[in-house]
Amino acid sequence: MRELLFSSSEITGLLGFENRRTIFENVDSRFKFVVLTFRKGGKTEAFPVAFMRQDVGELEDFPRQGALHIPVELIRQLSPESLSLMEFKDLVDVTIAEKMLPFPAIGDNIEGSWNVLLMQEFNMTTDSDLFLNRPTSGAFPLVQGGMIHQFRDEFAPAKYWIDSRHGRARILGKAEDKEQPLSYQTYRLAHRRIARNTDTRTLIACVLPPNRFCADTAQTTRNILSPEIALYVTGILNSFVLDYSLRQRVTTHVDMHFLYALRMPRLSTTDPRIGPIVRRVAHLTCTEDEFDDLARQVGERQRGTLDEGERARLRAELDGLIAHLYGLTEEEFRHILSTFPLVPEPVKVAALNAYRDFAPSPGDPEIGMLISRGESVELEFKSSARWDLRADKPNKAMEDVVVKTVAAFLNSERGGNLLIGVDDDGKVIGLDHDYRMFGKKNSRDAYENFLTTLLVNGFGKDASAFFDITFHDMAGSDVVKIAVRPARRPAFVRDERGEHLYIRAGNSTRLLTTREAIEYSKNRWPG
Repeated sequence: MRELLFSSSEITGLLGFENRRTIFENVDSRFKFVVLTFRKGGKTEAFPVAFMRQDVGELEDFPRQGALHIPVELIRQLSPESLSLMEFKDLVDVTIAEKMLPFPAIGDNIEGSWNVLLMQEFNMTTDSDLFLNRPTSGAFPLVQGGMIHQFRDEFAPAKYWIDSRHGRARILGKAEDKEQPLSYQTYRLAHRRIARNTDTRTLIACVLPPNRFCADTAQTTRNILSPEIALYVTGILNSFVLDYSLRQRVTTHVDMHFLYALRMPRLSTTDPRIGPIVRRVAHLTCTEDEFDDLARQVGERQRGTLDEGERARLRAELDGLIAHLYGLTEEEFRHILSTFPLVPEPVKVAALNAYRDFAPSPGDPEIGMLISRGESVELEFKSSARWDLRADKPNKAMEDVVVKTVAAFLNSERGGNLLIGVDDDGKVIGLDHDYRMFGKKNSRDAYENFLTTLLVNGFGKDASAFFDITFHDMAGSDVVKIAVRPARRPAFVRDERGEHLYIRAGNSTRLLTTREAIEYSKNRWPG
């Protein structure tokens, strides 16, 4: 029908309005209606639209007043499969939509990258013969849409269970069971299918633990995604940015074609921008025993938090990070937040503040370039070298970490850079907390002497020829860079238990076993 309207008729106007003022009696106030006018024949290149109106009297002045002219080509780019119209209110909506276009749609199948294949696993009507009213041995819970919320897999208790053997057979259908792994046996994404764009939030997703079946109201993934990607996609789906994009398309159902049309940065697991998102989603998700394996698989050693204040902080930071990931300006992000009238204002303020916190810091371009690359085998960030920010007191262990990191760079073939005053997510926090140990705010000389003494004591006077310490001003906050060149012989870290050899492994520092240290030394320093 849409293709016919665009290619074989001339659309003269489309006005959408809600029933907030009871235009139609005994109809829910959130229901929407559209007045569409067109002429048979010809072709539509662009047409006037207006959405979210509440007074039918506006028809008299439409499209002379309050109309946006939407090119059909933009609709084809945004929704190539369904040609769905996005409910743009003003030009900033169009600008944001165009800014998201360069990112691939979720439904795009990209060779050499991860892809998302959605499915409706069990239908509440046609598969009801499998449903059990109580849990039994070998039966898995059936997850319905109302049972989940953003980053929460147990928002409501299960009502039905399905015997695992019968459920597996139904999923496989006519396919032969070769004991192949299926997605229900893994940590996987699920989202609510029934959600209105007038609700507090429309796009609601979480990660489910293994051995959960899904009803058609909780769409899930058919293919198996890696733990990092499952968490990453969950974080993006729950963001204000993508929820805003979806709300312009749907009314009451988040069907597959709507989700497939959404644009999402297809980051690889080695992209430095993915780690900060994955870590925060893990802390929001991995709060119970059944998620301990997932936390370990993505390198998180601590269980996630149930503290509501901490969860609110993590969610705000996710929204700030993701807004930057899409390249949005502060005004564009502020506009997106304004389209969620039922979200409490403090939540939106926290998200906007997080956006500002993660904005690239002006200052030394060299350090800015390093920070933008993220941690890697040749780059490490440390918030502090002396002051424990969590405990808010000095901590000798912080100094030990610096020594081990420098040792790992000395032992590598290419060396590396350690930035102090930058947290794990690349946020510049400065050195004021460390400087206070010297009794004044700006203590560059004292701090340089402290670092030099720390490293010389650790590796000997000769080691000073292999590192340089420089200070850099990042918008009024100091960051120190320790540039380390590869050493000519092994750099051991000594403690009361003996000597230890550290190397870089990915974006972290790793202690080698005795056997590994011998083999590594033979290869790294032959002869």
